[in-house]
Amino acid sequence: MKTKRFFWVLIALLIVGSLLLSACGAEATEEPVVDEGPQPLADGTYYERAMNGEYEGTVVTMTGPFTDEDAVKFDNSVAAFEEATGIDIQYEGSKEFEASITLRVDAGDAPDIVDFPQPGLLGTFVARGEVVDVSTFLPQSSFDNYNQSWWDMGTMAGPDGNIVAGVWHRFNAKSQVWYPQAEFEAAGYEIPETWDDLLALSDQIVADGDKPWCVGIESGAATGWPATDWMEEVMLRTTSLENYDKWTTGELPFSSPEVKHALEVLAELWKDDYVYGGSEAIVTTFFGDAPSPMFEDPPKCWLHKQGNFIVSFFPEGVEAGTDYGFFYLPGIDEAYGEPYLVAGDIMAMFNDRDEVRAVMEYFTMGEAVKEWLAAGGALSPHMDASLDWYGDDIEKGIAALVAGATGVRFDGSDLMPGEVGAGSFWTGMTDYFSGTADIDTVLAEIDASWPGKVVEESTLGTEADPIQVLFVPSVDVDFMISSGDLIEQALNEATGLYFEVSVPTSYAATIEEMCASPTNTIGFIPAMGYALANQLCGVEPALASERYGWNVYWTQFIVARDSDFETIADLDGATWGYPSVSSTSGYLYPTALFNEQDITIGETVETGGHPQSVRAVYLGEVDFATTYFSAPLLPDGRWTTDMAPDIPDEFIEDCGLNEEGKLYCGDYRVLDARATITDEAPDVVQKVRILGLTPEIPNDTMSFSPDFPEALKQVIIDAITAYVGTDACAETLCHEQFYDWTGVGPIFDENFDGIRIMMADQGITLENIGE
Repeated sequence: MKTKRFFWVLIALLIVGSLLLSACGAEATEEPVVDEGPQPLADGTYYERAMNGEYEGTVVTMTGPFTDEDAVKFDNSVAAFEEATGIDIQYEGSKEFEASITLRVDAGDAPDIVDFPQPGLLGTFVARGEVVDVSTFLPQSSFDNYNQSWWDMGTMAGPDGNIVAGVWHRFNAKSQVWYPQAEFEAAGYEIPETWDDLLALSDQIVADGDKPWCVGIESGAATGWPATDWMEEVMLRTTSLENYDKWTTGELPFSSPEVKHALEVLAELWKDDYVYGGSEAIVTTFFGDAPSPMFEDPPKCWLHKQGNFIVSFFPEGVEAGTDYGFFYLPGIDEAYGEPYLVAGDIMAMFNDRDEVRAVMEYFTMGEAVKEWLAAGGALSPHMDASLDWYGDDIEKGIAALVAGATGVRFDGSDLMPGEVGAGSFWTGMTDYFSGTADIDTVLAEIDASWPGKVVEESTLGTEADPIQVLFVPSVDVDFMISSGDLIEQALNEATGLYFEVSVPTSYAATIEEMCASPTNTIGFIPAMGYALANQLCGVEPALASERYGWNVYWTQFIVARDSDFETIADLDGATWGYPSVSSTSGYLYPTALFNEQDITIGETVETGGHPQSVRAVYLGEVDFATTYFSAPLLPDGRWTTDMAPDIPDEFIEDCGLNEEGKLYCGDYRVLDARATITDEAPDVVQKVRILGLTPEIPNDTMSFSPDFPEALKQVIIDAITAYVGTDACAETLCHEQFYDWTGVGPIFDENFDGIRIMMADQGITLENIGE
């Protein structure tokens, strides 16, 4: 990494420059590189020729998501092949793989082999004709070394028809049910072999006074994904593999009888009597905490379905074979056999040379992962992989189950477009199991979110189909909600269109809703939220707010005025209160600064909002908090960044509310987050001071969902621009208990490049935000 000081300087320069300038340029062209391609086949397969030394001294480049420990395990697994053949396999792993591979392929710089953990992304390159069809050179022995399902999953549509797009290297399995083994056996329970057996076992546990199922689908911004895994399991057991494949491509809609039936089956299993905490706990229980009650004495729940990774969430000290075991989630309909749900890595070939063909053929053999199996952390899809190779008994047992499966299919949500698989499918399952939407509404909304769906005779903006307006709940949520009707009325009068205002439960929920409703949503979201939403589903910016002449703001670090903290470095070990893990100013920017300065924070408290964070410092519940900072209004001139952020000491005792309820200290107007709690704490400035600021952050945006009708955009932009600054806005959107906007101006996607650099530096995505 470059020096940390340079990191912040670069972000600041990009943000300031992008807010002031726009640039354009022509794409450069390069001379085409001539690829001689593979040579005519000599005696033996490409792997056999490699083992004879024919490709000694060549290099095969690779990229993919393997980093850290996984990168070491991969290198160790191919070391014997490299030594035997003289081929140097150079694997470059990246945590930002999904973004970087697109840039490399578009620039004509694709590595020889790419490791894809999500076949959906590979499919986009196959459709463009970028990927080599491995069926054109692999021997029959390679095809015979897999269950046919693996080849089915690797077959994708290219511009000239279907091709076999790659070979499967390693995988993880999901169709296991975990249980507290010793307690299970002591209770006299038996492993179910059929779905009816599973329901009978569940009923028996209920009769014994307990809840059978441990279920939790909460996962921050990714809440709902465990429910999508369950849906995939039920789909595989209630309809054909062909229908499952059609479902993942959109050919079989969510509103079809097959999918609706699967959700009904799942709902029956997750009924109130069966689930620990009752059905209302499903959406509020963190998925990693869900199995914990199994290990209480006595167990509070007995069964938990999840992938093999879940053992890392089990309590410390529990042992496989004693404290816990697992069994296969039984089939439901005998007609559809005993399928297994998996996820894994498929190796795809982008450059066609003999030595690359040899490596691809090698990857079709169990030997390619033998060392990894011994080290743990992988399962082999290869028929020639021996169970004796596994160093972990759990993985050995799961591998045996998968080997006996009648069919294998990849995680369906990972095969769907991101707007669905990591958007409306997650939120739809959450809405259904939280009781906020019925089954038909949820399935119809997921179908409507599928990209490319044509909406005939759009009714958007009518009273029956109002435009959805979402506000991030960053300040006084009650005030924001009460202002909704007034905002709807003002926009209706300005445009003749109908609007429906809502305040989702979090930053992440706002982003997810925009992606889940791509044709009809406007979101008022902060800079980081915009960058994530744009990355996730293509949300587009339209306007940026201005506050008293500023189109940027800052994070402020606030502490008790009588505390001993003098610098941000003094916060090492202190208790931190922050609004939300997805708050740009409240969490993400300060986290970057802590990392940059090697500051280790003590306990943390997610307060739920900026006012709550100020209140936590005011009441002494935390040592410090991070909230937004807007520059104060001075009696003369304008605040500049070389000035102290807080009010001069000589005016502190004079701080209080004026006749209009505004917070003043002498002639200084306070506009930072402290002003949000003056109704309950008019002496907040006397009790809470500003310790320091981060670099500046672009202001909040008004953005459109990705497929919002172009014909309506300018009408709405003009209406919002006119609305800001009116008396009506001063009572709603422009009120200091709302967003405190005083103006708006145009904003463009390139204005957020500085934010993206910070996100890349921290590895921030919507899925891992706050981890």
